[in-house]
Amino acid sequence: MLKHPSASIRIAAITITTRGVSFAILEGSSLLDWGTLSFGAPSQRSAINRMVERLDLYQPTNIVIENVWALKRRGKRSCSIASSLLRVIRTRNTPLVFLTPDDAKSTLDRLSPPVITKADMATRLLNYFPHLKNVAPQKRKTWMGEDHRMPIFAAIALALCALDRFT
Repeated sequence: MLKHPSASIRIAAITITTRGVSFAILEGSSLLDWGTLSFGAPSQRSAINRMVERLDLYQPTNIVIENVWALKRRGKRSCSIASSLLRVIRTRNTPLVFLTPDDAKSTLDRLSPPVITKADMATRLLNYFPHLKNVAPQKRKTWMGEDHRMPIFAAIALALCALDRFT
């Protein structure tokens, strides 16, 4: 890992897409939980409530949210979802950090070889967390859309970036 983090640091990292909320929970350098909570057809409320249940279960010392407002290619729906989630999270007394994918990439770039694509990032993270091989995204062809599991790896990268900053 990047440094030898304290096991008392527990980070919840959240990325938001139009499909749902992806998350990763790290304690020290151990990955406790990860996944994607999909939005049902009726509303986004159920995924947000399930994310809050995860936060209640794991009681993170820090929460990291992908800064969708700083990203040019994120739509209004992602920003709306992030705002709804943020309103709920701010009621907690947990430190909140906003990071961009570039922040995570720069943290991973300190290792060699450099991370150029999201697929490179996922491959690098699989080296640290081999138990994620069953959720590894498929190799993408140029005509294919992004794998629905890629946001999980983005959340893990954000958690590692935050862990690196806090230790």
